[in-house]
Amino acid sequence: MDKKSRFKTASQQELNLYFLVGESVCAIQYVENALSHSIVLKKAKLKVKAVLLLEKYRSYTRGRAVNIVEKDDSCPESFQNKLKEFLLERNWLIHKSIAHERFFIKAAIDIIG
Repeated sequence: MDKKSRFKTASQQELNLYFLVGESVCAIQYVENALSHSIVLKKAKLKVKAVLLLEKYRSYTRGRAVNIVEKDDSCPESFQNKLKEFLLERNWLIHKSIAHERFFIKAAIDIIG
């Protein structure tokens, strides 16, 4: 991000977009937490073991968690495919949306109106 854009006051459209991105990140965190719980429920029978495993799986990257679900083959293939799609979209939003996709951000702002 260049100095000029760092200090520019955000327009209402930009604020709306940032608000929606923030909501999306919160929703992603809920899905990630549910995925961690799902993995643990399939692996742990005792509560103590479940708590330890949950801490372990929460620290995994989302890609690693999706690979665990795929490897265990404990979910239908259609769900595994949705997880992979989710991971791609999540990674774009978290890692590339602002830094590499300014053109698309401007287009989204224009669409929001």
